[in-house]
Amino acid sequence: MTRSRNSEREARGLRSELVRVDSRRLNLPPQRFKSAAIAYTLIETAKLNGADPQAWLTDVLARIADHPINQVDQLLPWNWNQENIVA
Repeated sequence: MTRSRNSEREARGLRSELVRVDSRRLNLPPQRFKSAAIAYTLIETAKLNGADPQAWLTDVLARIADHPINQVDQLLPWNWNQENIVA
């Protein structure tokens, strides 16, 4: 299994567990915790792949609207590097 598939599987598990535990414990809507789980997953995935999460998210959010769809893999944290930041 490739590194990205392992990361995806771990992220799904982490996200679903966070939503299940926190929404029951605090009695809040699951959608609120789902959003937090997604953000946490993005940050942790960036860290696991050696990227600075703030720099990665800032760069990706700045570029994604104009980025070619057939090259979206360049924006994934395991393919991204800080030298390619668009100013």
